[in-house]
Amino acid sequence: MNSIGSRFQHWIGSMSINRKLLVINLLVSALAMTAMGAGLAVFVYRSAYRQMVFDLETHAAVLADNCTAALTFDDSEDARDVLNSLRANPPVRGARLFDEAGEVFASYLKQGETAPGFPERPKPAGHYWEGNFLYLTRAVDLEGRIIGHLVIVADNTRLNAGLQRTLWVFLLTLFAALIPAWPASRRLQRLIALPVIKLAAAANHITQGADYSLRVDWDSRDELGQCIAAFNAMLAQIEVRSEESEHLRRLLQNIIDSMPSMIICTDKQGRVTWWNAQASIMSQGNSSRGLNKPLSYIFPQLGSKLDLIRTAIAEGKPQKNAKVHMLMGGRKRIEDITVYPLTADGVDGAVIRVDDVTDRVRMEEAVIQSEKMLSVGGLAAGMAHEINNPLAGILQNIQVIRNRMSPDLERNRTTAVDCGTTIEAVSAFMKRRDILSMADSIYDSGRRAAQIVDNMLSFSRKSEADVQLNDPGNLLDRTIQLASNDYDLKRKYDFRQIEIVRIYDPHLGPVPCEGSKLQQVFLNLLKNGAEAMAEENRQRRAHGAPAKASRFVLRTCRDKPFARIEIEDNGPGMDEATRKRVLEPFFTTKEVGVGTGLGLSVSYFIITENHRGAMEVESSPGKGTRFIINLPLVREKA
Repeated sequence: MNSIGSRFQHWIGSMSINRKLLVINLLVSALAMTAMGAGLAVFVYRSAYRQMVFDLETHAAVLADNCTAALTFDDSEDARDVLNSLRANPPVRGARLFDEAGEVFASYLKQGETAPGFPERPKPAGHYWEGNFLYLTRAVDLEGRIIGHLVIVADNTRLNAGLQRTLWVFLLTLFAALIPAWPASRRLQRLIALPVIKLAAAANHITQGADYSLRVDWDSRDELGQCIAAFNAMLAQIEVRSEESEHLRRLLQNIIDSMPSMIICTDKQGRVTWWNAQASIMSQGNSSRGLNKPLSYIFPQLGSKLDLIRTAIAEGKPQKNAKVHMLMGGRKRIEDITVYPLTADGVDGAVIRVDDVTDRVRMEEAVIQSEKMLSVGGLAAGMAHEINNPLAGILQNIQVIRNRMSPDLERNRTTAVDCGTTIEAVSAFMKRRDILSMADSIYDSGRRAAQIVDNMLSFSRKSEADVQLNDPGNLLDRTIQLASNDYDLKRKYDFRQIEIVRIYDPHLGPVPCEGSKLQQVFLNLLKNGAEAMAEENRQRRAHGAPAKASRFVLRTCRDKPFARIEIEDNGPGMDEATRKRVLEPFFTTKEVGVGTGLGLSVSYFIITENHRGAMEVESSPGKGTRFIINLPLVREKA
């Protein structure tokens, strides 16, 4: 029964509301008529049954009176004749007359019938059913004394036939009634189904298109009309809320997309679920196809941060990695990576914010460098003035000594004779003892010290700038020629054996600068790079490895509002600690006495102070070094 009921519910549930109402109307009508027909059939059957019993009792009473004489005079033939009168009653199948002793006195069987199962002994007066037969017992009395019993057996053929006729009449009546009920139900059910269908169609349209401006048109004051009116009012409220929500969503999306930071949402498995415009740009063409893909697939640079995401989710606290060097968007950048745990709708995930702090870090380094330069400037001014006076005396006295040893001066000859010798003998002595060469060495050292002092003084004062328009490419080429012919450079390596790759922007044009000072910066950078590459090759040869071809890459381009100049070598590079300090005054990685540590700091000073530009260093061990110089395209008047 449960299976049949579930199938019926499924069958009804799969129908449209039109058919449901039609089927329900017809079923209810059929059930009502069936109940009425069943009641009528029961009434007809019971009436026919009572009539049959009444007829048999009446007939039995007549037969019992007629059989009194036959029982009194023991005339069985007369009794059979009386019982044979039952042939006129078709339902009677047979009859049996018992005498006072309960013995069979006379019997009657309908023609062609077998014994219908008469009882062996008469039962008390009354009637009862056994199977399809009705048994009726009647006592035969004579003046109050029972002298026998009459038993009549009848079947229910007529009852069944009457019931069948009644059922056929009912079925025909039911069919005749349902024929006009079908179109009537179809017409009437539209009063209920049509507004419901309109509601369903509107709801489906809204679900598919999210068009909350739709309204259902129906004019009635019944419950369905009230429902449609409420539905339209609800749509109006939803439309207002939807417009507000969409406005806020667009505003929030625009705010987040306007942020320079990359914002990426991931689930706890590290799959990207959402990102902002900056992240989409940095995804290098993955676009929206990257959604629901692993973070390491879209951003391989961030693949190593999955442990940071898991830690943030597990601890429920933000996690941060500051100043991470990464290759993002085809450029080396410094990023701050912050991971915020996110729990929404029971789904664990994280929000990753990646901030480009390259400019800030470079600015911090520039500020630190400038502060160091300012502090050294004051120190350099004091030291220069303190050193310049005795240094000038040393250089002057050395020059005087050489003059007084010269045989070309007559006074020197006279003084030598007065002392009992000759100037030639004194000169020979000085030459044999290398005193003159020592004096020359003292003079050269003094000049070198004077140059160092002059470099230090450049920190504390600004010279009158000779600013002219110069082509950075021409300045680089002239510096290359100068470096190729410089004796100090050729003493340790041959600069002409270094490969020079020039990548000059033809659209850059001339830049306002001090040409000689800019050449000094270029020469310093080229000299340091050449020395570093030569030292690396010496170490390679010492370990039995072949020397590496040395190469400089020179680049110029326009990077508004600056002219960008790059000098890159393929030398050994430097670690992060060295890179941060390489522009500091007196910092050097060379041996004692080889370098003063002022070359790069003076170059930095020339670029930042004299030219109001910027100077950066990019390097990593084994990957060479790149110096980046940015000069303003327009020189502001001081």
